[in-house]
Amino acid sequence: MKNYLLKINKLLEDKKITKIELSELIGKNKNTVSNYFTERTKIDVETIIKIAKVLNVPVSYFFDDPVNSGVNNHIVGNNNINNTQGSVITKNNEIDKLKIKLESCQELVDELRQRLVDKDELIELLRNK
Repeated sequence: MKNYLLKINKLLEDKKITKIELSELIGKNKNTVSNYFTERTKIDVETIIKIAKVLNVPVSYFFDDPVNSGVNNHIVGNNNINNTQGSVITKNNEIDKLKIKLESCQELVDELRQRLVDKDELIELLRNK
């Protein structure tokens, strides 16, 4: 399971919110929410934002390490690490976060491109009527 899904699961457990309740709170069908957690359906950015609001965490929390980090400690890295090894680990974590964010952005761009194609096809269909 992806890291952000593990974090959502942990927050749901901590806050004693069921996935059915989550589906109601974010306005999604319970089967859709179930499919998010089995990774049959990708969670879109708008839904991630809704989940973050429901769980009272910043969106960035889902993409920070580690899974068991506290909600109040959602910033990657440890500011007290002064050695080179710690700095390298922190930089690698930041790079991993950026890769995940870039992947999410790419998925959003792909979705928007598809919407444009669909819109253009609809316009062409209407013009031909």
